[in-house]
Amino acid sequence: MRSVTDMTETLTHRGPDSSGYFFSGNLGNGASLNFGHRRLKILDLSDNGHQPMSNEDETLQIIHNGEIYNYVELRKILIEKEHIFRSQTDTEVIIHAYEEWGVDCVERFNGMWAFALWDSRKQRLLLSRDRFGIKPLYYFFNGDCIVFASEIKSLLAGGFVKPEPNYNWIYTFLTKAAVDWDETTAFKSILSLSPGHNLLVFEDGRLEKTRYWTLAPKETDQQNPVEQFYELLNDSVRLRSLRSDVPVGSCLSGGIDSSSIVALASAFSENTINTYSAQYHEPEYSEQYFVDLVSNKFPVHIHTIIPTADDFWETIRKIIWFQDEPTPVNGIYSQWFLFQEAQKKVRVMLDGQGGDELLGGYHYFFEAYLIDELNRFLENRNQTAFNQFQRVYEDIRNLTGIDFFPRLKRSYFQPPKGEDVLQEDFCDDVYRRHPPDLRFARQSTDEVNNTLYWALMRTSLPALLHYEDRNSMAFSVEARLPFLDYRLVEFCFSLPGKWKMQGTTTKRLLREAMGNVLPDELVNRRDKMGFATPMGNWFRSDLFQRIEDLFSSQSFIDRGIMDHKKVLEKFHRHAAGEVDHYWEIWRWMNLEIWFREFIDNRQ
Repeated sequence: MRSVTDMTETLTHRGPDSSGYFFSGNLGNGASLNFGHRRLKILDLSDNGHQPMSNEDETLQIIHNGEIYNYVELRKILIEKEHIFRSQTDTEVIIHAYEEWGVDCVERFNGMWAFALWDSRKQRLLLSRDRFGIKPLYYFFNGDCIVFASEIKSLLAGGFVKPEPNYNWIYTFLTKAAVDWDETTAFKSILSLSPGHNLLVFEDGRLEKTRYWTLAPKETDQQNPVEQFYELLNDSVRLRSLRSDVPVGSCLSGGIDSSSIVALASAFSENTINTYSAQYHEPEYSEQYFVDLVSNKFPVHIHTIIPTADDFWETIRKIIWFQDEPTPVNGIYSQWFLFQEAQKKVRVMLDGQGGDELLGGYHYFFEAYLIDELNRFLENRNQTAFNQFQRVYEDIRNLTGIDFFPRLKRSYFQPPKGEDVLQEDFCDDVYRRHPPDLRFARQSTDEVNNTLYWALMRTSLPALLHYEDRNSMAFSVEARLPFLDYRLVEFCFSLPGKWKMQGTTTKRLLREAMGNVLPDELVNRRDKMGFATPMGNWFRSDLFQRIEDLFSSQSFIDRGIMDHKKVLEKFHRHAAGEVDHYWEIWRWMNLEIWFREFIDNRQ
């Protein structure tokens, strides 16, 4: 029992309001079941929402992390079917939905969730994760015992699994900046339940994994889908704004995604909305001007956070500890301070994750758009088509500063980037014996939709959801993501790519839907910043010496992963301003700190 309480207490930051346990040692065959839960009070703040939660005859027990936003509608249906409720929580709706519809109940849920439900009648355990994996669920199974938790550190605290590095994962992280793209983790024996999946555990120890939802794009060329898109987005914001018994705030970066959410949410709030924005003193990393455009039009109270390099090393150690794994993007540093400030006033935060992947927001998506344009020219092969392609290409190059021709010419099986600093033996042992399969099957003949599909389901978004969940929950704040309402996602993927990208216009659908709502200057904005940070500059100044010491340390050398001389050479060239390697430097630094926190300190 002690191990379960240790695991649960490790997650106090995810649920600081109360803890609860369910222990059963009478499952037959010497088997036992132990549940532990930490509660973050969001719906029904009374003790009626305490978990683990049971049905009336206590044949079902559940622990649940997340929110089922359509729980009100489902509750009405279940009451009509004579189910009796004792609380106003969404968790109890899951229990009765399971009683009514069995495992298929998850197909009716609109929300984010990771839950474990024990059915004593059928002697089986159901683990389930939401469609996009907004909420995490990790597990370890050795054939006799399955242990699961919301974070990896909880599994380690239980003592069931030894913290061993997964070198295949590390290779992919270093060369592809890929995380959360499949079930594997940075730890050798720990897996992540895939989004949109259920895992049934039977009394005989058998596991049965099933996929209950698949994004299957069925393209239709609607004449004007803007109104329907607006209605779906507005309803998604409504559900995520109103279904809360605690204060709701919002991120506000200055981009069109978060600005749209704030604009729509303001109509559902009787009070001024607390919004949070991370800015920097360096003007090239600040979007304050666009934040002010929104604040001048809608009833919001802006909280501006200005992260600095002060206390960087203490902060980055905390970030990596809460993340459980190394991270390949430095925007997570800005996000950390944003949620740190938000916890002072709100328990729920709306955020715009998913908007870029859903609607083609990143500039690198122009590569897919140009492929579609090039294919159209090759089909027609006339001067008019060529002139159109050339004009579009020049406009996009002028906007982004990127020469896309080398990218258009490259082979699909391009050599992995980042191997130039890796030890030859490491590559032989890891990659060449067990190469990671990052090839993705095409989902659409439309290259834009095909690229967005994989960004949403496998490459970009899964990593961003990981960072969003861990950074927010580190401060006991629940992040809600309106762009990831599955109804909205399915609708967007029913449309051809021209509704996402057209010429130099990204997110065409969103811009047209919000054209009469947001300030024109924001709607017509074409540059893309994201969670930009001056990290590259800091590596040349405030952080230079500590990073150099890190890459020169004996532990870094002895890992046998990277050639420290080549790493230092690239770092020094970056520091001298000759090249920009700050993405790689961030990755190398993260990996070494992760080794020290999770591997070295636990052996």
